[in-house]
Amino acid sequence: MKNTCCFTGHRAIPFNDRGKIHTLTELYVEFLIKKGVDTFIAGGAVGYDLMCALIVLSMKEKYPGIRLEIILPSPDYGKFFSEKTKRLYGKVFRKADNIIYISNSYTKKAFSCGIC
Repeated sequence: MKNTCCFTGHRAIPFNDRGKIHTLTELYVEFLIKKGVDTFIAGGAVGYDLMCALIVLSMKEKYPGIRLEIILPSPDYGKFFSEKTKRLYGKVFRKADNIIYISNSYTKKAFSCGIC
């Protein structure tokens, strides 16, 4: 049976709070893994979603049985991101266990699916 945790959060994380939020999220992800959560789902927004995806990927080194799934509005999501952000997302997408697309094209409707 799959035990799942979904992440979503703010796009803009205040610089002074990033370290604390990252550390607390990392501790909680490890706590959840020890409690049997094996699948983590993150949205694709820059900010907390991306932070959580990176945390789960780093945890996969210690806990190889966990999975990271990413839910995106469409395959062309991110086409307007900066090159630096695109490279970071590329790393996450290559290492994710599964990517789920809500729509075939980038539309407003794809952002309101309510899947998670």
